[in-house]
Amino acid sequence: MKLKLLFILSIIIGLNGFVQTSSAQVSAESFKFTRLTNSSTQGVFASGSTVYIGTTSGLLISTDGGTTFTTKTITNGLGANNVKNVFVDGSTIYAATSGGVSVSTNGGNNFINYAPASFTYGNDMNDVFADGDAIYALASNRLWISNDAGATFIEKTESDGIGSTIFREIVANGSDVYVATDGGLSISSDGGATFINKTNTDGLANEGANGVSFSNGVLYVASEGFDPVGGLSISTDKGNTFTVVQQADGLAANSVNTVYS
Repeated sequence: MKLKLLFILSIIIGLNGFVQTSSAQVSAESFKFTRLTNSSTQGVFASGSTVYIGTTSGLLISTDGGTTFTTKTITNGLGANNVKNVFVDGSTIYAATSGGVSVSTNGGNNFINYAPASFTYGNDMNDVFADGDAIYALASNRLWISNDAGATFIEKTESDGIGSTIFREIVANGSDVYVATDGGLSISSDGGATFINKTNTDGLANEGANGVSFSNGVLYVASEGFDPVGGLSISTDKGNTFTVVQQADGLAANSVNTVYS
């Protein structure tokens, strides 16, 4: 009998495997992987038939659903070949590299790199998100925000209300910005000018947040931990209140590494 796999629109990765919920079923024979590169894969973004993969040796781009790929490197203007994550807003590509945030408006043929820090470590970007002219970039211990498409950047720290400068992930929806940190979920309603921080005392599954996603008015926050803490926190009111889903509700584990919706 063929093994049936359940697919999901929101994929939650726990320590013990995938948790997937959907009504769609496919046979295991049709669910296969092909190695694209010997380099480590660090971030993936897909839009229609176009797939972007951040690796330690460049940014891979496919325009035919993953059948073929081209590789973009520093020769195309990337800040570094080490691409840790990638985000696409409309026709603009944003790559978080170990040498800054690299932006392309022509399909990745050429990039302009933004390195806002005055020292190399501060430009080692782990995540990037963009919405219009606003760019949000996370370095290992710095949050950079540009409201003018990269012309200038402002650094945000704990003094602005952020729970911790150990950053994990960032998303935005208009002027609402959500930052997952080791110290909780930091929320801004003014485009990142100021933040309030949410932890387990405010209803999160745990004190810290590993990942965050926002889609169709629903906020999802991934937290690590073991029973009775950890799991997936879900909010339908922009983070004012949360409902926590844990292993008892069907998660593979209470330690949730990331979430996508």
